[in-house]
Amino acid sequence: MKKIFIVLSVLLAAAFRGEALSLEECYSLVRENYPLIKQYELTDAMSRFSFENAAAGYLPRISIGGQATYQSDVTAFPEVFESMLQMMGTDIAGLSKAQYKVQLEISQTIWDGGYAKARREAVKAQQEVSKLTLDKDIEALKTRVNQMYFGISTVSWAFSPLPCRFL
Repeated sequence: MKKIFIVLSVLLAAAFRGEALSLEECYSLVRENYPLIKQYELTDAMSRFSFENAAAGYLPRISIGGQATYQSDVTAFPEVFESMLQMMGTDIAGLSKAQYKVQLEISQTIWDGGYAKARREAVKAQQEVSKLTLDKDIEALKTRVNQMYFGISTVSWAFSPLPCRFL
């Protein structure tokens, strides 16, 4: 068991000795390949969209609606009243069974009590919190890279200059 451990350690040291990486190269490789880094771009895009949405609070809003109904029975004038109107020369028809309604509404916020400004500031604060959280996670990742880098460096340094006497 001891011989296997030593042989694996020597092979590991030889493998790391062939191509040396600096700590800065390790950091750049982590930045290029770690999926958490892509969240920076997502955070920026989400913040931009949220900020634009909050800034659009004063833009006018237009809504269009329509409705069509068919009534099975509608109210009508009494026959006595219709005959009186016909004697006077006026012909008034009752309501149609098919009824239509179209509606156009335009509204614009004139004053919102500072709500839009508060939303924009909240979006900025949320973006800063997200970036700080990602920075903290990246620092934790750098700490892990440092631990692995210096752990591997000590292993390769420990076995490289000494001849192997244990075999």
